[in-house]
Amino acid sequence: MSHHDEEMPSTEIITLTRHILADQMRLGPAATGDMTFLLNAIALTSKFIATNVRRARLINLVGLAGETNVQGEEQKKLDVLSNDIMVNALRASGKTAVLVSEELDEAVIVEGRQKGKYCVVFDPLDGSSNIDAGVNIGTIFGIYRIQDGSEGTIQDVLRPGSEMVAAGYTMYGSSANLVISTGNGVNGYTLDTALGEFILTHPNIQIPARGKIYSFNEGNSMYFHEPTLKYLESIKYPQNGKSPYSARYIGSMVADVHRTLLYGGIFGYPDDKKSKSGKLRLLYEAFPMAYLTEQAGGLATTGRGRILEVVPKTIHERCPVFLGSKDDVADLIKFYEAEAGKHPVRMSSHSTPRRSVLAGPSRTPRPSIGISASSSSSTSSPSALGPSLPFDWDAARGLKPPPYGYATPNQGSRLRQSVGGSSARKSMGVGRTGGALSPLKRIPLVRSVSWIERLQNWPSQISFQLSLFPHNVPLPHPRTSARIVAATLNTVHLVVRYSQVRQLRDDELGWEDMVSETNALSLPGLSWADLDLKLTLLNFACVMASLANAAYLASRTREYTHFYTRDPLPTQHARFVPAEEIFKRDDDEGEPAIARRLARVAWKLVRATWRWLSGAEGPAPIQAMVDGRVIQKVDMWMPEEFEKTLFALYSPVHAVLWLFWSPQNWLGVLIALGLLSAQLSILMKAYDALVKDTRILGASVLQEYDEKYVQPRINVVKRDAIVQTHEAEMIDWRPNARKRYSQFESVPL
Repeated sequence: MSHHDEEMPSTEIITLTRHILADQMRLGPAATGDMTFLLNAIALTSKFIATNVRRARLINLVGLAGETNVQGEEQKKLDVLSNDIMVNALRASGKTAVLVSEELDEAVIVEGRQKGKYCVVFDPLDGSSNIDAGVNIGTIFGIYRIQDGSEGTIQDVLRPGSEMVAAGYTMYGSSANLVISTGNGVNGYTLDTALGEFILTHPNIQIPARGKIYSFNEGNSMYFHEPTLKYLESIKYPQNGKSPYSARYIGSMVADVHRTLLYGGIFGYPDDKKSKSGKLRLLYEAFPMAYLTEQAGGLATTGRGRILEVVPKTIHERCPVFLGSKDDVADLIKFYEAEAGKHPVRMSSHSTPRRSVLAGPSRTPRPSIGISASSSSSTSSPSALGPSLPFDWDAARGLKPPPYGYATPNQGSRLRQSVGGSSARKSMGVGRTGGALSPLKRIPLVRSVSWIERLQNWPSQISFQLSLFPHNVPLPHPRTSARIVAATLNTVHLVVRYSQVRQLRDDELGWEDMVSETNALSLPGLSWADLDLKLTLLNFACVMASLANAAYLASRTREYTHFYTRDPLPTQHARFVPAEEIFKRDDDEGEPAIARRLARVAWKLVRATWRWLSGAEGPAPIQAMVDGRVIQKVDMWMPEEFEKTLFALYSPVHAVLWLFWSPQNWLGVLIALGLLSAQLSILMKAYDALVKDTRILGASVLQEYDEKYVQPRINVVKRDAIVQTHEAEMIDWRPNARKRYSQFESVPL
């Protein structure tokens, strides 16, 4: 065995959070932490979506929306669910102002206290139509910072991709891989499901200068333009004895681009005769992937210009995409340059100067493409690319006939349909209607499920419902259930007492008239004496039920552990326990709380009896915390709604009052029962209000102290520097923390 084989695996684990904080430390203390919170929110959504992707088939998240669950609610499709997860998490982070999703027709403008200073564009689940086949799918995202003076509008995302501050994607497959860049290279992380953390596994990803793999959907070759066909011909049938490239096309952009970043090569989804503007969305697919590719040392182009310099006009605009190894993309650009020399007027609207592509990711002023909207200005636009004839933007949008003669009216109609977005992605199961100037609408599409599929899904549905039992039983509210149970028990007591009264003599009863009437209505052969024993047993059962509910109510406690409280807590429910017991496995974890408490009380009783009989001294009480060997636990009373309401309406005192009920005092007993129930109900409501007010008061005091004393000292408003954190995550608030971290302080403590 070699020395290399004998080496122990590295224990230096770098998580995503640790890596971000390390970058922050290199930037210095001038940071607010907004980007860190935002990236952590994206990482959290990636974990959530990864869990749902693995369980999609088991919980019926595959297929199109339209199914209903047992509660009659609409069953959400996996891509729609992923969109909801991302939108809710990003909005809740409090760091976003604008959200653009592939699943939503309009941008989400965040309002109120949750508004931040970043805009996030994302495709929540790219390639979700392939999930039935187990193909890798993923989430793509890009991050902008809002422009100076802006409050967060749609114009903050209609900017070139070169103005993004971060981009990345998460691929869900045999493992969940998060690849991200904040402008300082590309790093890849793998989700460790046991730890629940993204671990750095691919630091500083660099795409090879030339690869041997190409990823094109060659099923559309008949629609490809001449430059694309010539390039594919050159790599499949190379000259000078070179080896041909290998074709690898998965059909999921995240998976194909991930392989291209690691192994090199070229990925392409060009515009063609069928899709005039391409198929991939510019804002949340092309921009983030192009950003990552250039950060990894590759190139990304539309064939006529750099992708990151295209200015989007709408949030769902499409564009052709070629990205990958620098030399491979440069070879493809040469074919487009040759074609541009022959047909300069047929250049795409996603064109930029050629030097911006080959020069690398350098920042340039915004090109003026997409600015002109009128026919008068379109023919004289300074961004026209043809040397002999200016480029007509209105003709490209299908608003007027083209100035050149190769387009027919049918082609113009197809162009307007393409601009209107009728060729929506089939994987999402949606389409678009309307002309070039009409608003875009989604066409709902519901796939009917055959009876064979329903039969096949029965076992999984039954297993899923059994796993939810008894929580999926539609029970009424606990308060309502308690009232029904209390009314039933009181009724049983009334019937029992009435049956016992009928056994008395009429002259002792006092209710002669009523008894006579009931005797006249009695059924022949029915003896009240036969029922007396049964009803007496019911009476006894009701009394025991009231006692059991009272005991259960008193035993509803929750255990809290205080690891760092040195002094004894001023409560009779606190106790000291050895620290090693906290970390031992609790073998009785599955037992109910009442069983554990009764077993503990019984064992204490046995030990006390034995010590009394043998004359042995009891154990010495555990003193306060000494060197961390013992800690404190507090058993806090946490009653639930059902037990409290049932105790107020049918307590052991109610049961005793029913036992004293007789014809002579029946009115007084009923009044006492009513007053007792009212008194206990009012007391329970007052207790609930007290608990709620105490929590509100504690939270208010803590918030005021935090805002007045803590935040102004440790979270000073500072300049954003892409990757940030606040100093509270770095400072250890111990007595000597001021000396150790004084260099981070902006104001004296």
